[in-house]
This record gives sequence, structure tokens and C-alpha cells, in this order.
Amino acid sequence: MTTHYAQRLVAKFWFLVLSVLTLANTAVAQKLFTRDISGGPLVTRAHWVSSSQLVLNLNAGTYINPNNTKFFLVDDSGAVKSSSSFLLPYVSSSGNSVLLNTSGFSQQDIQNLLTKPLKVVMTNNENQVLDVTQIHYAGILDQLFFYGGNDLGGECNASLCLVKLWAPTAQNVRVLIYQNSQARLEQAKVAQAQREAGGVWSIRLPANYVNSFYQYEVTVYQPQLNRVVPILTTDPYSKSLSVNGEKSQMVNLSSNDLIPRGWQSSQKPKLRSVLDSVIYELHIRDFSANDPSVQLQFQGTYGAFSLD
Repeated sequence: MTTHYAQRLVAKFWFLVLSVLTLANTAVAQKLFTRDISGGPLVTRAHWVSSSQLVLNLNAGTYINPNNTKFFLVDDSGAVKSSSSFLLPYVSSSGNSVLLNTSGFSQQDIQNLLTKPLKVVMTNNENQVLDVTQIHYAGILDQLFFYGGNDLGGECNASLCLVKLWAPTAQNVRVLIYQNSQARLEQAKVAQAQREAGGVWSIRLPANYVNSFYQYEVTVYQPQLNRVVPILTTDPYSKSLSVNGEKSQMVNLSSNDLIPRGWQSSQKPKLRSVLDSVIYELHIRDFSANDPSVQLQFQGTYGAFSLD
């Protein structure tokens, strides 16, 4: 799964205390703005495109005077009066877009910041708030937290079970493990995942956890709620799922138990040319849900694909 795809997901996660950042040529201070910058969801008009650049798209008709305008990256996780704010040097502007410099942040600084409820705040020299917006992170995530491994999800072998999730904006990830697919939340065994390089969280379990079911509790900043929340979710990289996708499952893909009958000896028709290919994208249920030629018990199910 690519980073772009993972972007939709992820972002979910814990309160961390942000350490004081030492920024080259960038002032770091406690700023008391003249109006509250907290509140409900905002239209997201800022894009952190790389480790050195953040682009702010101003509201239509807004113009700035660089000599009387300041831009701050604000961690809004605490009370407004104690929010940490980081001055972002102005670089240039074109039309309604303003380019700001973020090169003073180290990769570790950025990793910490991306787990926070960040906002870009524009003020005048009297600290009167002129504009506030939340931030898109796709560019910076692609640059600093791309993960090219093919081992995401929950998979087991003869030695261990490994569960890995790409969630670079998460403050914390816990794995809730169930003995079977019907087990209730209060019956789950809770295991703490560890953050690794590339925005990946992982946990290693004994091999006898094979076929166990699991969910993630991911603690993340939720922009629509404008607060940090724990979210219970299945694994977006699941190798196997319970009925209706309620829980993910750790499996050994090399196990004979998972190989369909006749799979090894199945011979697919030879393809003379790729131009002969016919490729469909369809919904499993929609394929047969209203097809009177399909027996009722198979309508809307995988079983419908096994019929002539």
C-alpha cells in the first residue's frame, strides 16, 4: 500500500509533551494571540510540502504586507495561553499563496509536531490574528516517512507473529488481541506497539498467536473533531478478516490450511496478448444481490462467483 493511500487513513492518536525546539534563525516563543485560535474544524488551506517548505493558501481577497505580517506554527494541544508557537520565516508570495520556511526543524522535531493539533496562524505585528488554518501533511509524509516494505499487517511464521502498521501521525498505538472473532472488547489482551523508523508501529508476538484476531487502538489528532482521540480500528493492511471485517486476523500465508482446494494444480488459460484482458472493478454484494439466476443463499456473497 503506497504512502498516498495510507494518507487517507491514518492520521489517529496520544498527548505528548513537546520538547523545546532549537531552531536555526527561527524564534521560538510563547505567543499570546489577541483572540482564541481554538474551536471547531477549520478549512485546511496550509500544505506542508517538504521539510523546508510550507505553503499557505490565503482566503480570496486577502493580501499581506511582509513588513507587518508574521506566521506561526502553533501546537494547540493545551490551553491557548500556553500553546507553543514557532515563527515561520516568510519566503515569498504569489497570488493568494505564501511560501514559508520550515528548514529550522529537524526530522525528530517534525516527527513530534505531526502528532500534534497543529495550526498555521497569521498575525500582524501586534499579534492580532488575521487568519488560522489546519494543515495537510501529504508532502512531508512522503518525503520523510515513506515506507517501502511489504510486511505491513499481521503475519505469522514458524518463529513469531509480527504486526506492523504505518501511522506516522499517531501519538500511540496499542494492539487488542482476541482469541476468536466473537470475543468482546473487554476480553481483549492489550499489547503496546513500538514506534520504528518510517512512521511504522510494530509488535512481535510468539508464534502461537497465529490465527488470533486483533484490532488497533490508535490515538491521533482528529481534525474534524479538533482534538486528540483514541480510535478503534481494524488493520488497513489486513491479511485476513473476520466476518463483516470487524476484526483483523494474524495468519501464516504459507499454511496449508489457507490454500484453497485445487489451488496448486489450477491452470489458468494462456493469455495470447494483454489486449485480450477484460478487467472489472465491482462490489462483491452488487455483483449478485439482485440476480434472480443466483440461488438466494448465494446472492450478494463470494459464493455467487463459484456458480456457472
